[in-house]
Amino acid sequence: MKRKYPKIKVGKRLDHRPIRHTHSTAAGLEDALAVAWDIILEQRRALMYLESRARRVIEILQQVRGGPHAYNKEQPSGLRIVVKRK
Repeated sequence: MKRKYPKIKVGKRLDHRPIRHTHSTAAGLEDALAVAWDIILEQRRALMYLESRARRVIEILQQVRGGPHAYNKEQPSGLRIVVKRK
């Protein structure tokens, strides 16, 4: 069976040295890594926020569980963490 496309040699030059990336390829990879790190850091911030709010929910429910009049209805629900978005 005849191939539609020619076989591509990947990874080595004829003198067996590794192929180096062009400046534009390196810049593209660097930008992609920057975006990936931004996603990871934003996810960590979101998880920290969720964790702090979940702790506050547990505190409120523990107070309510203390008795019929244990929870002070005038008490604020706590400080909110403000996450700055770009």
